[in-house]
Amino acid sequence: MADRSEFDRGFEEGLRLGRVEGHLFEDLPRTGALPGARFAFYRSLFDSYADYERQAIAQLRAIQHVRWSARRGDPDPSSRAEVEAVRLDELEAAASRELWRARVAVDAELEAGRGRACVVEAMRAQPQTPASVAEYAMEEFVAEDRRRGVFDWPARLDLGGADFGSAWSLEDPFRRWLTTGWRISWLCDHDKFMGDDELVHGDGDEATAEVYALEVWPRDVDRREARVWLLGKLHTRAAVDRALDDLQLHAMRERNSVVAAAEAVARISAEEGWVAASEPY
Repeated sequence: MADRSEFDRGFEEGLRLGRVEGHLFEDLPRTGALPGARFAFYRSLFDSYADYERQAIAQLRAIQHVRWSARRGDPDPSSRAEVEAVRLDELEAAASRELWRARVAVDAELEAGRGRACVVEAMRAQPQTPASVAEYAMEEFVAEDRRRGVFDWPARLDLGGADFGSAWSLEDPFRRWLTTGWRISWLCDHDKFMGDDELVHGDGDEATAEVYALEVWPRDVDRREARVWLLGKLHTRAAVDRALDDLQLHAMRERNSVVAAAEAVARISAEEGWVAASEPY
């Protein structure tokens, strides 16, 4: 038979769910230009709140796009009604209010030990290049160290290494409704990838142990000029997994997941005692 503390916990959980069901959030309008937002229950309250936060962010980004188009004098036909009706201030205020409510709810779940901090980090990160990152064009990246390119470079314009996801994302810092797609890879040899974490100092021909992010979408970008973020050096598979596993599994598709990955690699690199990407090796 359940004791009193279990009944109390169940009662508190019921109150909590009741407050959510009591219309904690308001729907945001959906139009031709705006995706709208509507709260829905998923497998957990954290997932439900995080999804609503995601929708509110998308609504704000769409409003920013409409404003940008209007300033250029060429609003998209689907957004013309919002511009002509001068409703943008009202719509933006509503989206900002709902985003604040969603973030309060998400943070409360995290503080209670529920949910995943990596999702919040990737969703809320700012799309600036972190201080620990060195940015290159792909051609420049390979020119600095030939081991970074594939074996048949430049016949094939690509970088080598073991891939840890190809659906990472980054907002454009100036037009934040636009995102680009990235791949994160680790320049390692086969034994290290398979988990042999013994550190071996070779003659300089071994893989560089660098973790990098490569811009892979949109595909019309000149491959030689595709952006590369050098995130850092990690010398063991265990260290790479510590940095990227949770993010790859749960947060890779968030709006600024590449920034969260960069910060995680820098953190694990510092814990492992290796220098940051922006410092000379």
